[in-house]
This record gives sequence, structure tokens and C-alpha cells, in this order.
Amino acid sequence: MKNLIISLIALTFFTTTPSAIAWIVYIDDGLSHTINDDTYKDDYIELDYFTANDPGTHVNLVSGAYTLGITAHNNTTINMTGGEFRDHLQANDNSDITISGGQAGVSVSANDNSSITMYGGRVDGELNARNYASVTLAGGDISYGIYANDQTVITMSSGSIGSSYVALNNSSITMSGGTVDENFYCQNDAQATITGGNVNQNVNAKNNGTIDITGGSVGMNLQAEHSGTITMSGGSVTGELYSYTDGIIYLDGTNFQITDLAGVTTSLSFGDKLSDFGSWVPYRPGGSIQDYFTGTITGTLTDSTAISNTFRIWNTGDFAGTGDIIIIPEPATVILLGLGGLVLRRRKTAG
Repeated sequence: MKNLIISLIALTFFTTTPSAIAWIVYIDDGLSHTINDDTYKDDYIELDYFTANDPGTHVNLVSGAYTLGITAHNNTTINMTGGEFRDHLQANDNSDITISGGQAGVSVSANDNSSITMYGGRVDGELNARNYASVTLAGGDISYGIYANDQTVITMSSGSIGSSYVALNNSSITMSGGTVDENFYCQNDAQATITGGNVNQNVNAKNNGTIDITGGSVGMNLQAEHSGTITMSGGSVTGELYSYTDGIIYLDGTNFQITDLAGVTTSLSFGDKLSDFGSWVPYRPGGSIQDYFTGTITGTLTDSTAISNTFRIWNTGDFAGTGDIIIIPEPATVILLGLGGLVLRRRKTAG
């Protein structure tokens, strides 16, 4: 395969041996190649860097392949079923990466309308996507988190993420399965839908991020802050429900009740805000004003899941704002309310 190389450029690559020399290898021939050994163990490979071929160059990475990293440009494709990268695997400019086996080192990334599809294998670092990229996770393990930025789309149905899952800047995430070992963040106008799977720590919406939860499980707390919005109609939360400043959590279901710290239980109706019924707790550490409202909320979500969670709402003092936890009706109730209004209007018309 070396006779297909257009050029080699030496550069200093600092590893455990500071004087090691790495090479950039350019492959721009528009053909299909298979890497199955360590021929490129000290090389970074660039596909179609100089030439936009049609179709683009294609590389198969199979068992035995060993290299520093590969970057795909200009509609090129990489199919990884085995082998190992010590550094990165990257797709740029409408390129595609499919991973079903093997091991990637520091990072895997997709940029500029490129895509990553992962069925298996392991990424020892991060997976990053930005600028209209798309990622499909149907298996495999990612050790240090996923970061979605700049209108990317990520769909996760299986696999595991060893750290956190972060969506930023108008990105979109759909999670129907798999496991996130730490936190799930949705921030800066990003949107997320969780229908299944497990988030072992917190789910957080912030800075106009929106999260719709219809299933799955949250191992710790549900948090909405700084104009973040969470709507929960299904699934479960093991910990507490938190609202800060202008963050809103909507609970969709029936038979909601709140019990304050004095043991007084109140049945809630559509539109009720939990801060109107919870106990006020003054909290002034170090001269700050962090008072909050608290209590226990029980009820049945739209998916028939029973909930019983402590809540805390910070919307006064240093956290002054419109944040709250609000009861909304399940869809069947909305329909009945609408039909009731229609009947009343007909009766008035008949009268």
C-alpha cells in the first residue's frame, strides 16, 4: 500500500519517547484499501486531503491494524471492524466512519456534515461532533463522554458512555437505550428526548436547553436552571427534583400531591406550582441568600410510573427568577377538558 502514498511529511510527535518521529501519510487515489498490520504504526493518515475524488477513498481497518490516527476528508469513508488507533479517528467534509470493533485512543470526531455510526468497539477517549454532523450509537463503549455541538444530531439506542453526555448550541439528542455513567447535560438551545436507557447521575437542562423524558431512569437528580426546561411524563428519578432561577420542570400525569415539611398534604391541580405549597427554608451560608422551597411530590406519570421525590426550588434571593415545578395534565385530560368546553359552548348557543 505504500506505493499509493502521494507524500510523506515528518513531524515531531511527543509520546513516552520525546524524540519519536511521526509521519503524515497522504492517500488521495479514490480507491479502496485494507489495513491489517502495523505498517503505519508511527503514521497519521490523511484521506483525500488534496483531492476530492468521486467516489472518495475508502479504508477498511481490520484485526491487526495499528496506527496513530486517520482523518477522512471530502466524502471519504472508514470502516473499522478491528485494530487500534493510538490517537484519533476523525471525519471531515461529508465523510463517514463506521465502527463495529477495535479500539480508538484519544478521540473520535465528526465535523462539517460528516457522520459516525458505532455498533461496537471501544473509544478510550471522547467522541465529539460539531457543525451539522450526525452520530448513531447502537453499541460499543466510549470512556470519556460525548460532546455534541453546533446543530449536530445524535441518536443513542445502545452502548455505554463512561463519563458525561453533553449537548450544546442547537444540537439534538435522542436516547432510547444504553447507559451514561455520569451526567446528561442539555444546554444553549439544545434539545433532547429520553425514551429509555439509564443515566446514572444527574440530568440537567440549562440556558434554554430542553429535555423531554418519557422513559428510562435517572440515578440521581433532575435539574433545570437558567431558562432550561424539562418535561417528564415517564421514566423514573431516584434522587430529587431541582429548579434554579428560571429553570422549569413540568410533571405530566395525574393524582399529584405535595407534602410539606409540617406533614400537610395537598392535592394538586393542573397549573399548580410546587413553590406555592412547599415549605420555605431559609439558607444563608456566608452571607449569601439561598432560601428555597421544598417538600415531597407524589403522583402518577402519563406512562403509569408512580413517583415520590423530594423537590427543591430556588427562585428567591441570589437565585431570584420564575423557576418552578409545575403540574400539567396528561393528554387524555387535555382532550376531556377540550370536549367539556365544546359542550358548554354548544349549550350556550342552544340557549
